[in-house]
Amino acid sequence: MVAPFGQLRQLTVDVPARSTEALAMELSRQPLSEDEIRRRLAGPLAPWRLAGGPSARLIERQLSFPGFKEAFAFMSAVALVAEKLNHHPEWANVYNKVEIRLSTHDAGGVTDYDLALAGSIEELAARLGA
Repeated sequence: MVAPFGQLRQLTVDVPARSTEALAMELSRQPLSEDEIRRRLAGPLAPWRLAGGPSARLIERQLSFPGFKEAFAFMSAVALVAEKLNHHPEWANVYNKVEIRLSTHDAGGVTDYDLALAGSIEELAARLGA
């Protein structure tokens, strides 16, 4: 059953439990090594995969939701977190599918910012039924 719009609206306002402002102060924009990225993708970030080759490293993930409203609510919630981190995803949405790519372009690869945003995305995806 699809949640009523009012319920989805509430979900878009919620952000992960940890303060994104506090988190942003701890993050580095230095590119991480491939080994470090792979190590940190283990566990809760296991759905993410390293892609893009050595010259354009990024992490990516595909998600499926029950319907378009849930996918769009998820993207709205991620947008709020991304704004607070000042770190924005590359993404595409077709109906209930969302594809996300994360990379810190000015650093030339994956940084703490990408992994922190990926963690927030995982938390939001779980709450919104991906």
